[in-house]
Amino acid sequence: MEIPTFSVLVPTYNQSHYLREALESIAAQSYENWEAVVVDDGSTDDTASVVNEFVSRDRRFRFFQKENGGTASALNRAIEEAKGQWFCWLSSDDLFEPDKLATDILYIEEHTDTRFFFSYFKLLREREGTCEEHDLWGPLPDENVQILGLFYRNFINGISISVHRTVFLEHFPFNTELRYAQDYDMWLRMLRSNVAVHVPKWTVVSRNHDAQGSEVFPMACYWDTAKACVKFVNNYEFEEWFPCDNLRKRPDIENVISKCVELVCSEDAFLYSLGLHIGVFQRMRCWIDDNEERIDSVDELRESIRRDLLQRKSSVSQCMEELIDKFLLDLESGG
Repeated sequence: MEIPTFSVLVPTYNQSHYLREALESIAAQSYENWEAVVVDDGSTDDTASVVNEFVSRDRRFRFFQKENGGTASALNRAIEEAKGQWFCWLSSDDLFEPDKLATDILYIEEHTDTRFFFSYFKLLREREGTCEEHDLWGPLPDENVQILGLFYRNFINGISISVHRTVFLEHFPFNTELRYAQDYDMWLRMLRSNVAVHVPKWTVVSRNHDAQGSEVFPMACYWDTAKACVKFVNNYEFEEWFPCDNLRKRPDIENVISKCVELVCSEDAFLYSLGLHIGVFQRMRCWIDDNEERIDSVDELRESIRRDLLQRKSSVSQCMEELIDKFLLDLESGG
């Protein structure tokens, strides 16, 4: 049997009323070398009968069932079963545009060294009955500071991705403890060793409806995202956040440091959803201290950071001002 180019991972739980349309959007793909790995996470509705209809008429659909354990556990099972070279993800209440996979393969062939792609998405507002081309959920950062960009906002829509199987297997599994941010945690870890290329096309449709997790319990998404951020900051050294090896030349170092200072002064960053903390700055300061012998004019760099922080103090809240003062003290004392 030919190895499929794409494996579309479809975790589902009690969404049979949306699932048929989602699977039809896969069946309608103009690029045909794919498989859909559908994992039923313990549904109690008629999910099985819906999926079996597709399995019976198209062998590219493969169906697995498991006890309920959350989206991350269903994705992990799908990855274990997937055979394709590239993995995509479609939530069972969302849709692929008919040219989603065809668009992805064009970019894959044009960027032969890239193993991570993501795109724009359309937003289907079920309550209003509208569907519109949408920007990313957060600003698109420079490729050399993508992890810093994720600390601020999750600019990667999970259903828009195409990621090479080797990347998924390297960072497997999804964290089942982060039920509302398992994707965000995975992107952070993947971007340690990969640069993600943005595909400037609207290849997928995200459905906004009252029953989805982000609507039922919106703060849980922020809290789990912050947990993932803090865990990442605690587990990985500063230089590991930048896969482009861009902490070698002085101009690149200045750019990274400037982006870090901008981030730590952004109170609305996802990083701070559980409260302000000094973690990112400490990682940055420790890296400067550990590498001061090879950094050109390291004292000037420290002074530049100090000036930048002092300038930002005038336009932040009292809590952030107090945090900046801690940053400055830490910088001057060397920790």
